Amino acid sequence: MEWYVASVTIGAARYEATALYDTPSTATIFATVNGSRTVSLASAQTISFDAGACKAVEIDYHNGSAATEGLDAGFKADPIVITIMARQAGGTETVPVAKVSNKASVSMTYNFGVGGAESDSETRTKTDDATASVEIAEAPELPKASLAKTSKVKDENGNEVTGETAVVGQTIEYTITLTGQSEPGMQDPILARGPERG
Repeated sequence: MEWYVASVTIGAARYEATALYDTPSTATIFATVNGSRTVSLASAQTISFDAGACKAVEIDYHNGSAATEGLDAGFKADPIVITIMARQAGGTETVPVAKVSNKASVSMTYNFGVGGAESDSETRTKTDDATASVEIAEAPELPKASLAKTSKVKDENGNEVTGETAVVGQTIEYTITLTGQSEPGMQDPILARGPERG
Protein backbone atom coordinates (compact mmCIF):
# COMPACT_ATOMS: atom_id res chain seq x y z
CA MET A 1 0.00 0.00 0.00
CA GLU A 2 1.32 3.44 -0.94
CA TRP A 3 0.91 6.17 1.68
CA TYR A 4 2.29 9.51 2.81
CA VAL A 5 1.62 12.28 5.33
CA ALA A 6 -0.42 14.99 3.62
CA SER A 7 -0.54 17.49 6.49
CA VAL A 8 -0.16 17.95 10.23
CA THR A 9 -2.18 20.36 12.37
CA ILE A 10 -0.42 21.23 15.63
CA GLY A 11 -2.77 22.43 18.33
CA ALA A 12 -2.16 25.68 20.19
CA ALA A 13 0.16 25.45 23.21
CA ARG A 14 0.29 27.49 26.41
CA TYR A 15 1.38 27.50 30.03
CA GLU A 16 -1.02 26.92 32.93
CA ALA A 17 -0.58 27.42 36.65
CA THR A 18 0.78 24.46 38.65
CA ALA A 19 0.94 23.59 42.34
CA LEU A 20 4.45 25.06 42.56
CA TYR A 21 4.03 27.90 40.05
CA ASP A 22 0.73 29.72 40.50
CA THR A 23 1.73 32.34 37.93
CA PRO A 24 2.17 30.61 34.56
CA SER A 25 4.94 31.56 32.17
CA THR A 26 4.06 34.05 29.42
CA ALA A 27 6.76 32.80 27.04
CA THR A 28 5.70 32.10 23.46
CA ILE A 29 5.79 28.40 22.64
CA PHE A 30 7.06 27.28 19.25
CA ALA A 31 7.16 23.93 17.45
CA THR A 32 9.79 22.73 14.99
CA VAL A 33 8.52 20.09 12.55
CA ASN A 34 10.99 17.53 11.17
CA GLY A 35 13.89 19.72 12.18
CA SER A 36 13.27 22.45 9.63
CA ARG A 37 9.91 24.26 9.84
CA THR A 38 9.26 26.35 12.95
CA VAL A 39 5.85 27.86 13.81
CA SER A 40 4.43 29.85 16.71
CA LEU A 41 1.71 28.04 18.66
CA ALA A 42 -0.30 31.03 19.85
CA SER A 43 -2.96 29.34 17.70
CA ALA A 44 -3.21 26.02 15.87
CA GLN A 45 -0.94 25.70 12.83
CA THR A 46 -1.30 23.44 9.77
CA ILE A 47 1.70 22.38 7.70
CA SER A 48 1.14 20.61 4.37
CA PHE A 49 3.56 18.35 2.53
CA ASP A 50 3.95 17.52 -1.14
CA ALA A 51 2.51 14.16 -2.24
CA GLY A 52 4.87 11.35 -1.30
CA ALA A 53 7.40 13.68 0.35
CA CYS A 54 6.75 12.90 4.04
CA LYS A 55 6.48 9.52 5.79
CA ALA A 56 6.74 10.59 9.44
CA VAL A 57 6.38 13.70 11.59
CA GLU A 58 8.63 14.76 14.49
CA ILE A 59 7.51 17.78 16.53
CA ASP A 60 9.87 19.56 18.93
CA TYR A 61 8.19 21.98 21.38
CA HIS A 62 10.30 24.82 22.80
CA ASN A 63 10.32 28.42 24.02
CA GLY A 64 11.53 31.02 21.55
CA SER A 65 12.40 30.44 17.92
CA ALA A 66 15.50 28.31 18.71
CA ALA A 67 14.79 24.59 19.07
CA THR A 68 17.50 24.30 21.74
CA GLU A 69 15.45 26.28 24.27
CA GLY A 70 13.46 24.26 26.80
CA LEU A 71 9.92 24.58 28.18
CA ASP A 72 8.68 26.09 31.42
CA ALA A 73 6.50 24.46 34.08
CA GLY A 74 2.79 24.06 33.28
CA PHE A 75 3.20 23.33 29.56
CA LYS A 76 -0.01 22.16 27.87
CA ALA A 77 -0.67 21.51 24.18
CA ASP A 78 -3.88 20.91 22.26
CA PRO A 79 -4.21 17.76 20.10
CA ILE A 80 -2.12 17.07 17.00
CA VAL A 81 -4.01 15.91 13.88
CA ILE A 82 -2.07 14.09 11.17
CA THR A 83 -3.74 13.48 7.79
CA ILE A 84 -2.42 10.49 5.86
CA MET A 85 -3.28 9.65 2.26
CA ALA A 86 -3.20 5.96 1.34
CA ARG A 87 -3.79 4.08 -1.88
CA GLN A 88 -3.79 0.35 -2.47
CA ALA A 89 -2.78 -1.03 -5.83
CA GLY A 90 -5.38 -3.15 -7.68
CA GLY A 91 -5.03 -6.53 -9.34
CA THR A 92 -6.14 -10.11 -8.79
CA GLU A 93 -3.03 -10.95 -6.74
CA THR A 94 -3.43 -8.07 -4.29
CA VAL A 95 -4.39 -8.93 -0.72
CA PRO A 96 -6.84 -6.27 0.54
CA VAL A 97 -5.69 -4.22 3.53
CA ALA A 98 -7.90 -4.99 6.54
CA LYS A 99 -6.36 -2.69 9.17
CA VAL A 100 -4.12 0.37 9.30
CA SER A 101 -2.06 0.85 12.47
CA ASN A 102 0.01 3.79 13.67
CA LYS A 103 2.42 4.31 16.56
CA ALA A 104 3.22 7.60 18.29
CA SER A 105 6.06 8.21 20.72
CA VAL A 106 6.78 11.06 23.14
CA SER A 107 10.05 11.87 24.85
CA MET A 108 10.65 14.66 27.40
CA THR A 109 13.92 15.49 29.11
CA TYR A 110 13.83 17.28 32.48
CA ASN A 111 16.66 19.35 33.92
CA PHE A 112 16.95 18.89 37.71
CA GLY A 113 20.15 20.89 38.07
CA VAL A 114 20.55 23.00 41.21
CA GLY A 115 22.78 26.05 41.31
CA GLY A 116 25.91 25.48 43.44
CA ALA A 117 25.54 21.71 43.33
CA GLU A 118 28.19 19.38 42.02
CA SER A 119 26.34 19.29 38.69
CA ASP A 120 23.94 22.00 37.54
CA SER A 121 22.76 20.10 34.44
CA GLU A 122 21.50 16.81 35.85
CA THR A 123 18.79 15.50 33.47
CA ARG A 124 16.26 12.69 33.30
CA THR A 125 14.33 11.56 30.21
CA LYS A 126 10.81 10.10 30.20
CA THR A 127 9.39 8.31 27.16
CA ASP A 128 6.04 6.73 26.33
CA ASP A 129 4.34 5.16 23.31
CA ALA A 130 0.76 4.92 22.06
CA THR A 131 -0.76 2.94 19.20
CA ALA A 132 -4.04 3.16 17.31
CA SER A 133 -5.61 1.25 14.43
CA VAL A 134 -8.48 1.67 12.00
CA GLU A 135 -10.45 -1.17 10.44
CA ILE A 136 -10.89 -1.00 6.67
CA ALA A 137 -14.27 -1.82 5.12
CA GLU A 138 -14.21 -4.98 3.01
CA ALA A 139 -15.91 -3.26 0.09
CA PRO A 140 -15.12 0.47 0.00
CA GLU A 141 -17.75 2.48 -1.82
CA LEU A 142 -16.53 3.56 -5.23
CA PRO A 143 -17.07 7.11 -6.50
CA LYS A 144 -20.23 7.67 -8.52
CA ALA A 145 -20.58 10.03 -11.46
CA SER A 146 -22.80 10.73 -14.43
CA LEU A 147 -21.64 11.60 -17.93
CA ALA A 148 -23.78 13.42 -20.50
CA LYS A 149 -22.90 14.23 -24.11
CA THR A 150 -24.78 16.57 -26.46
CA SER A 151 -24.01 17.79 -29.98
CA LYS A 152 -25.05 20.55 -32.39
CA VAL A 153 -24.28 21.39 -36.01
CA LYS A 154 -23.19 24.89 -37.07
CA ASP A 155 -22.80 26.39 -40.54
CA GLU A 156 -19.80 28.31 -41.89
CA ASN A 157 -20.94 31.46 -40.05
CA GLY A 158 -21.30 29.74 -36.68
CA ASN A 159 -25.07 29.62 -36.76
CA GLU A 160 -26.73 26.50 -35.37
CA VAL A 161 -28.36 24.28 -37.98
CA THR A 162 -31.41 22.17 -37.11
CA GLY A 163 -31.35 18.46 -37.76
CA GLU A 164 -28.79 15.75 -37.02
CA THR A 165 -27.06 15.58 -40.41
CA ALA A 166 -23.95 17.64 -41.17
CA VAL A 167 -22.66 18.46 -44.65
CA VAL A 168 -19.21 19.46 -45.88
CA GLY A 169 -18.17 22.84 -44.50
CA GLN A 170 -20.29 22.62 -41.38
CA THR A 171 -18.97 22.14 -37.83
CA ILE A 172 -20.06 19.56 -35.25
CA GLU A 173 -19.78 20.84 -31.67
CA TYR A 174 -19.84 18.40 -28.74
CA THR A 175 -20.48 19.23 -25.08
CA ILE A 176 -19.50 16.67 -22.43
CA THR A 177 -20.73 17.17 -18.84
CA LEU A 178 -19.23 15.19 -15.94
CA THR A 179 -21.18 15.40 -12.67
CA GLY A 180 -19.93 13.93 -9.39
CA GLN A 181 -22.61 12.12 -7.35
CA SER A 182 -20.57 11.03 -4.32
CA GLU A 183 -20.04 12.61 -0.92
CA PRO A 184 -17.38 13.76 -0.40
CA GLY A 185 -16.61 14.71 -3.97
CA MET A 186 -14.07 13.01 -6.21
CA GLN A 187 -10.44 14.07 -5.98
CA ASP A 188 -8.61 14.83 -9.25
CA PRO A 189 -11.10 13.16 -11.65
CA ILE A 190 -9.80 12.37 -15.15
CA LEU A 191 -12.03 12.33 -18.22
CA ALA A 192 -10.42 10.33 -21.04
CA ARG A 193 -11.53 9.64 -24.61
CA GLY A 194 -11.52 5.95 -25.41
CA PRO A 195 -11.24 4.17 -28.79
CA GLU A 196 -14.03 4.56 -31.33
CA ARG A 197 -16.62 1.79 -31.45
CA GLY A 198 -18.91 0.70 -34.25
